[in-house]
Amino acid sequence: MNKYLLSGLSGLTFLIAFPLTAQTPYDAVMMKQKEFCFALTYEQGSWDHYWEGTYLRTNQTVATVSRRIVTPMLAIGILDKLNLLVGVPYVKTESSEPNGGKFQGAHGFQDLSITLKYEILNRQLGKGKLALLTAGGYGTPTTNYLSDYRPYSIGNGTNEFSLRGIAQYKLDKGPYLKMMGGHLFRGQTKAERDYYYNNGSYYTAWMDVPDAWEYCVALGAWLLDNSLKIEANYYSLKSTSGDDV
Repeated sequence: MNKYLLSGLSGLTFLIAFPLTAQTPYDAVMMKQKEFCFALTYEQGSWDHYWEGTYLRTNQTVATVSRRIVTPMLAIGILDKLNLLVGVPYVKTESSEPNGGKFQGAHGFQDLSITLKYEILNRQLGKGKLALLTAGGYGTPTTNYLSDYRPYSIGNGTNEFSLRGIAQYKLDKGPYLKMMGGHLFRGQTKAERDYYYNNGSYYTAWMDVPDAWEYCVALGAWLLDNSLKIEANYYSLKSTSGDDV
């Protein structure tokens, strides 16, 4: 399985929420007790370079790969400081160049994710509020998609536990700065072959999916009486092991 991230990823995300402010497992937004919201997110990204060890290269057989993700998500306020989030992404991958790419893409529902988010602290500090939160989640495949069909696979095809920490400082009249760090604990996935190489030969269809660290730094603001959020962020995810692909 891949150790390094694909390079050249660019994307755009839209969010539609009803009836209250939407939230995700990565932000500092919380529902009050007995409140709920439904969110529908759309993401689109593409890449045409990838890392082979320390060498950044292209591959005309793969060409430019595009990925579109639509995720319905429900957030429920169990308590004022404890929220439940449930989501199931629908993913479609394909070659975005009609004259490039020799493989057919894939599409389908990916993994059911269930997350509990807890607000540890929300306190006035100077001219703004400091919020500290933690989130623990579990994800499992909802369909029998082919996880080993890289780079067109729609997911890793494994059970995954996540643990994240979130810190945000929001000015009373102005922007906010948010930081997130987390660790993803992953299991195994089954490939449609009985041999693979991972720093050695393995005669089995079961592959270990490496754990991963993730980080995010974001700068944003709420506009139009807190009805519109704009945010620019940097996100990084790196596996803890695996071959250089």
